[in-house]
Amino acid sequence: MQSKSLLQKIKQALIKHDITTTPDLEASLLMMNVLNLKNRESLLMLYENEVTQEQIRTCEALLQRKIEKEPIAYILGYKAFWKYDFIVNPEVLIPRPETELIVELVQKHFPKSDGKLNILDLGTGTGCILITLLKIYTNATATGIDISEGALRIAQANADRLGVSNRIQLIKSNWFEQIKPEKKFEIIVSNPPYIGLEEWSNLAKGVKDYEPKVALTDYASGLTHYESILEKLHEYLEIDGKAFFEFGYNQLDDLSKLVSKYNFSINQIAHDLAQIPRVICIS
Repeated sequence: MQSKSLLQKIKQALIKHDITTTPDLEASLLMMNVLNLKNRESLLMLYENEVTQEQIRTCEALLQRKIEKEPIAYILGYKAFWKYDFIVNPEVLIPRPETELIVELVQKHFPKSDGKLNILDLGTGTGCILITLLKIYTNATATGIDISEGALRIAQANADRLGVSNRIQLIKSNWFEQIKPEKKFEIIVSNPPYIGLEEWSNLAKGVKDYEPKVALTDYASGLTHYESILEKLHEYLEIDGKAFFEFGYNQLDDLSKLVSKYNFSINQIAHDLAQIPRVICIS
């Protein structure tokens, strides 16, 4: 069987089972993974090449995982964020495009890339936010915390792979618990679990069945982690520092009240491509 025939077979299966809005892209990604190719142009050049029975079986196995609604990022083992590919597995939340708004907003408030900044990421997961900021701010140092040891292992692997492990410290902690109060940060970022239990039933099967629940929901209103962070934030944020939070749909009003309750002010709100408020900067 030629590569292009196998690719078409995978694409038709994805369409038949109606499991993706981008069957061309995901079929190509699966094929690229099996053939160890870095881009779709390379795949196009191999359209006339024959694939082996082993490659066919591997493709079929990956396709079956996709048919069962497993996210493509877990199947491939990586997810693109900003300019980089980050290692992912089911112990970490898959990076989302809207989370890049945190990085964009940080850059607007801290435009000098050579600043000697100290950055804290609360709930670092893959480390995608923190590591991206370290790639941008070449003189910065950073601390990433997570309650999951599995997530910290992935974050460390990503830090090693992207060459910032000498400027990052990863700590197992429930928010600020293991961070000494005398340590201050110019930048604090967080994308905490903000899906309330009422919203849980509406999540897509691929999210509910595969991504870590502890990284998605607070098992309550969706706002409890923000309150835990804001309650202690003054102790860790430099006087001229700023904090950046991602939040969920329809949470801005309630989150704004919490921000005011703990004597902070919202400096800026960033909207995603659907014009939904998604990230705030506070100080």
